[in-house]
Amino acid sequence: MAIADELRELMHAKKLSQHQVVEVVKRFHPKFDKTVVTKCCRDNDYGVNIKRAALNALYREYAPELLPKAKKQRDGRHRLTARITGRLEDEEMAALLEIIGEKTIQEWLTDIVRQQIKERKANEIS
Repeated sequence: MAIADELRELMHAKKLSQHQVVEVVKRFHPKFDKTVVTKCCRDNDYGVNIKRAALNALYREYAPELLPKAKKQRDGRHRLTARITGRLEDEEMAALLEIIGEKTIQEWLTDIVRQQIKERKANEIS
């Protein structure tokens, strides 16, 4: 849906006047006025579009229920950040894949490392 259509639908659904639209958008764009609202609603005639940030401000002000739910953004980091890498010959890799079966190499390697750490701790306690 075009941004002009969204603006028109929002104004129609919430019975917003041009004045109400100007009141909100003017916070971001001080020279925004009622004639610009008209031009934004008729983008095919004037080639003027309201910015997404301004339209989102209108949604927040008058129709927060129509805003899409914000997705929880991850910080881009994994919980387990330490890595282990190694390289094998093709024949060695084929043999390893036979040994580990259904598991991924990452799962298998993690299991082996944790098992070794657990055994080491058990030996230290004894």
